[in-house]
Amino acid sequence: MQADVWDRVTMPDTRFTVAPEKRARLAQALPLDPLTAQPQSIYSYEHEAKFDCAGSCAFGTVGGYTREQTQSARISPLLPSFSHWR
Repeated sequence: MQADVWDRVTMPDTRFTVAPEKRARLAQALPLDPLTAQPQSIYSYEHEAKFDCAGSCAFGTVGGYTREQTQSARISPLLPSFSHWR
């Protein structure tokens, strides 16, 4: 999927797993849910995915997503962007 999709739409940092040296870059949840005051965490950060779910379980960067959206809009503002096809 990396070569066939993400590299073609200039999303080179998009992956199904995050390398250990890049885990510190992940956005973190607030320690407590603001609505319930209960502890919270992000399950996919703590557990490795057992399947790839066609891209919707992927980690990506804001820059990569923004570039992809911009390219999609330039190609055709009438077509849904690649992100909506995942």
